[in-house]
Amino acid sequence: MAYERFRGLVNESDSVTRIIAGVALLLLLVIALPSLVPSIPGLANGAACDALYSPNANGNHQSLMALNADPTSLHLELAAPALIIPSGQPLTLAVRFINESTAPITLAFVPDESVFRFTGSESGLMFSIITASGAVLGEPQTVKLPAPIRQQFPQPVLHLLSPRQHCTQSITIAPNRLAAAGMASGQFQLVAVYRNLYTGVVPAIGALTPTPIFGNQGVWVTASDGVRSNPIIISIGS
Repeated sequence: MAYERFRGLVNESDSVTRIIAGVALLLLLVIALPSLVPSIPGLANGAACDALYSPNANGNHQSLMALNADPTSLHLELAAPALIIPSGQPLTLAVRFINESTAPITLAFVPDESVFRFTGSESGLMFSIITASGAVLGEPQTVKLPAPIRQQFPQPVLHLLSPRQHCTQSITIAPNRLAAAGMASGQFQLVAVYRNLYTGVVPAIGALTPTPIFGNQGVWVTASDGVRSNPIIISIGS
């Protein structure tokens, strides 16, 4: 009965009243949506970073705004579905890349190449590990090879993060890698680090190909020590 009365009121209202009601509803949604998004996991986390559009970085398709974007526009946030991990179980980490600028950012990394250490000399996505006593840990290169330090980036390596947007990359560290890093048991502070020092060399052009508009591939360059996330504490074992 209530629905029938409501429908009757709507049908009896003139067009101006319906338009005003529609605008009011739209404004309500615009105001409420930002507060609702963080509580909806699928929206709060954003897209998977490795599922973002991979631009063809041939020197012809870039953003002019990105050339003058603030170098501090890229932020990282680190989280974990579980902060207490039983011994012998994998560790899953979620790294959120946040673009605070009004220009797109082209990231360059392959999730499977991520290393569970931080040496200050590698590129891509990596993790700093510090024990409760302040000791620095990390898996050896015999367990996980360094990611290639690319000065020219193939298209699948690139991921375009839109202005004011974020994406989340899930990384799982297998038990053997945890053990190799010295994380058999105890408490450990982890920080995610993304590092890239090259804008990318434009691929060579053919005889009948026009000269590229831009002089590089437009890949986002970080400071020499990379972009660091917030720290989290992970406990392993009882």
